[in-house]
Amino acid sequence: MKGRTLPAVAALALVSLFPSDVSAATCAQAGTDTTVAEDPADPFIDFIVGVEETIYEGDPTFLDDAMDVGMLIEIASEGLDVPDEMKRGIREGMGGNFQIGESIIQSNEEADGTYTFLRMMPGAPGHALFRFAGDDGLEYHELVLALNDDGEVRVADLVTYTMGDSVSSILRRAMLALMADSERGFLDKVLGRGDSEYVESLVKLKRFTDLADVDPEAARKIYAEFPDSVKQLPEIQRLHVQCAAAIGDEAYQSALEEFERWLPDSPALPLVVMDLYIMNEDFSAAQGCLDRIDKAVHGDPYLDIMRSQLHQADGEFEVALQCLDRAVEREEGLDMPAAWERLEIALSTDDFPEIRKQLQWLYRRSDYAFGDVSGEEAFAAFNASKAGERWAKFIARRESGAGDDDSDDD
Repeated sequence: MKGRTLPAVAALALVSLFPSDVSAATCAQAGTDTTVAEDPADPFIDFIVGVEETIYEGDPTFLDDAMDVGMLIEIASEGLDVPDEMKRGIREGMGGNFQIGESIIQSNEEADGTYTFLRMMPGAPGHALFRFAGDDGLEYHELVLALNDDGEVRVADLVTYTMGDSVSSILRRAMLALMADSERGFLDKVLGRGDSEYVESLVKLKRFTDLADVDPEAARKIYAEFPDSVKQLPEIQRLHVQCAAAIGDEAYQSALEEFERWLPDSPALPLVVMDLYIMNEDFSAAQGCLDRIDKAVHGDPYLDIMRSQLHQADGEFEVALQCLDRAVEREEGLDMPAAWERLEIALSTDDFPEIRKQLQWLYRRSDYAFGDVSGEEAFAAFNASKAGERWAKFIARRESGAGDDDSDDD
């Protein structure tokens, strides 16, 4: 590999689709110039603002109270003759499981993450796109918003990009399994419809999921027997990739290629295959992947932060800095992650004045309790430099209570 190794954050966080025919040679050529957080049409704007504010404050109740299990069940059961008693049982059984506020807040706390509204998705009425970005990765949610009879905004469904599917679609397949188990002759009712092959495969599906963790080779043999309509389900493809990864690199690469063949447009694919390019050190292909996810979400400046990480890994530090400038220009709130990346670049290039500059910026604006880097191996050369000596004096003044003397901050 040229240059330095891929930063740990990048290895965890980067997403992709598959190699693009168009190279993202420079950050200025990448990305979609769309306005982030554009105002959606009423009546959803106040609700969306409320979600952002309450998640930031660590309060999950605003979002969770709006998650509507009844609406979700109606979407999932469309076209199916689901008995009312079964719907009631599903509703009672789900309880608070159709709630994500607490998990988002927990992820934010554990991964220093943020939850940001990007836009209403074009061509998908009511679909509000949110981005989670943190040290543990990148995720997009589409909250499917609707009004109830009282005119209140409710979350009727949820699309998670890591799953590549909606909660209603997953629930629908669970309903099919319940109905097949409880109703004699149910298969005859769905024959000739898209659900029939899934119902016919329920026994094999259970064996497949049971064996995935304990005997991945046997699970893959069962997978090979599934009809095409079952193979192309997102959760089946993800589990197949998991099995293949446990077997070895060759099986893993083959499974990823099959995932791409069955679900080329799935939003789950970016979150599954990126490590293949990292493993192969094919950073050009990875840049093309980021272009594709950028297009899929109609533009996300955070992807410029991730492009910068890839360019750093490839030793292209000037281009990496251009990506950071572009990210902050497109979304002001990205100034903090951009500063951390600038610090990474300065450390990689032994730019001691820049290291000091970024340390001071982060010291004053970050919640991290850091300052004294004298014992940090990564800062050894910096600490021996004039800029490092000035930084040490700055920290000593602060810790002694002498205040923040800017006279030494040129």
